[in-house]
Amino acid sequence: MILKIAPTGDLEWSRHWGAVSDDPWDQNSSEYAASAAINSQGNLIVVGSQLEHGQPASPFVVSYDPDGNALDTFHYEFAGEEAGFAGIAVSESGRVFFCGDAIYSNTSDYRTFVGELDSTFEIAWQRHWTGID
Repeated sequence: MILKIAPTGDLEWSRHWGAVSDDPWDQNSSEYAASAAINSQGNLIVVGSQLEHGQPASPFVVSYDPDGNALDTFHYEFAGEEAGFAGIAVSESGRVFFCGDAIYSNTSDYRTFVGELDSTFEIAWQRHWTGID
């Protein structure tokens, strides 16, 4: 859940993104924000992981305008792997830089990834590294 709190302490808005369950303790239907940043237009960019009904965790990026309206979303797909975003940075031009990690479900090997989304939330570039023995 994302909350915007006014300087007075009043709640301005709240948003829930991703899987929504009627059971607040349902661990199979959750999203986790890992990091957030504000871009030069005042938009909130959030990265995290989404776990939906027993599927492998899926990294996501979502952006909101200052009024809490969703603007863009991006899912980073890993076939058969648990993955999640860990960090984010935004440039003045609106580009989003992300990092995270993943685990291969069949070998338990870790992979680290970094990349960049352009201002339209398309991948500009990405790099992956696997664990070193």
